[in-house]
Amino acid sequence: MLFASLVSIAALTVNRLMQRFATARHGMLLSALVMILASPAWIALLRTPQVASRNPLSGLLVSERDTMMDGETNMLLPLRLETPAETEVPDSMKRHAEWSPNDEVSWEENAKTLQSNLPATSLAIQPAIATGTSAESAVQANPLKDRVMRAARSVFPSLVAASLLGTLVVLIRVFVGLIRLRQILRESTPVSNTRVRESFVEACGRIGLRPDSVRLAVSDQVEIPIAARLIQSVVVLPREMVRDDSTSDVRQVLIHELAHVKRRDQWVVILQHLTSAIHWWNPLVHRLNRCLAEAREEICDNYVLENCDAPSYCRTLLQITQRQSPSMVPFGAVGLFTSRWKLEQ
Repeated sequence: MLFASLVSIAALTVNRLMQRFATARHGMLLSALVMILASPAWIALLRTPQVASRNPLSGLLVSERDTMMDGETNMLLPLRLETPAETEVPDSMKRHAEWSPNDEVSWEENAKTLQSNLPATSLAIQPAIATGTSAESAVQANPLKDRVMRAARSVFPSLVAASLLGTLVVLIRVFVGLIRLRQILRESTPVSNTRVRESFVEACGRIGLRPDSVRLAVSDQVEIPIAARLIQSVVVLPREMVRDDSTSDVRQVLIHELAHVKRRDQWVVILQHLTSAIHWWNPLVHRLNRCLAEAREEICDNYVLENCDAPSYCRTLLQITQRQSPSMVPFGAVGLFTSRWKLEQ
């Protein structure tokens, strides 16, 4: 969680500084998304002894479970005392060792003399024992921390179960969406309108694609143009758009969708869905996904604006929204209106 959040914050910060460079923003955000998706491998690498010794952030990447399991064991560490192999006993100690009650020297005076003649290593044991006693008293004097650690250990399995359950639910939604997309593509029919076919060939030429590498189809199950790929790249148009006589509008839409095909954005969308499924609880990752989608749409809009003027393209978008309300794009596909934010912009 911490690694994904740190990467998201860094990427979103850089994204704000690169608003005018859509291609660079898209590449940077996509790299951050890949790092987040591969976060378990990154964390394992950063926690290796060779890397952790050089990485100041390695301590921040310790998992919550490791922290909770080590919380109590790290309070009391075993005490290592290094003593010389052989300690020479002074003559004074030998003398006092033979002390008997009949001697004239008092017991208190002998004790002081004995302590003054002890080696330094023996005297070092006393503060060590005192330290251990203070550590025990510190543990006993901090019951709140002990209760918090126990509560965290009891809640941790429930949090893991909830996270896995949420990931499973999102993955099921993605799987159902892919099945629906497959059904839409299978039931779609080739476009027979001559004008639309000619506009399609012209748009492929301007984008730099071969017309036979992309299938152009029409369907009643979509309300907005989409580009998808399961086996072959497909551009699906709503049937009402094909019936329209405005050739320029269709050509602009086709250029936008073919730009998605050329850039292979369908695979990026699937990658975004997988990342959202794993990190469904992290709003920073969702924000990163949205910024990535915005950069992607801006790049494809730039393809259109290279071949027409901006007012004409704006009129085309408004006419499409007036004829049909933009619906949710099926999982795995890229639509002209990925979300409501494009209409607002």
